[in-house]
Amino acid sequence: MLTFDPRLAPRLRDLMTEQGDDLSAIAAHAHRWVCDPSGFTTSPVCLLAPLGDVLAEVAAGFGALSARVEEAWREVQRDTDRTLASYVETDASVASGLDHLTGRLP
Repeated sequence: MLTFDPRLAPRLRDLMTEQGDDLSAIAAHAHRWVCDPSGFTTSPVCLLAPLGDVLAEVAAGFGALSARVEEAWREVQRDTDRTLASYVETDASVASGLDHLTGRLP
């Protein structure tokens, strides 16, 4: 009845999991490579050394942001599962009602 074929739900879940994994990988990359202060400590006279000191705060910001994004993504996945389940229930209800109207019994 509805336009979403419930047989596609596993594929949708796989794609959403893949997207969630990508979000985690981006956060891990940023934490590892963007927030690494070691490049600013190669010399005691490095003029960029103060930037290295700030990277701990940047890392904390990335951590907090990635945690919020991951939680929001889990909510999107949960809500998508609920929506798909309601589609299946609605389709079954409508099909049952139509079968009753046309004289077919389940």
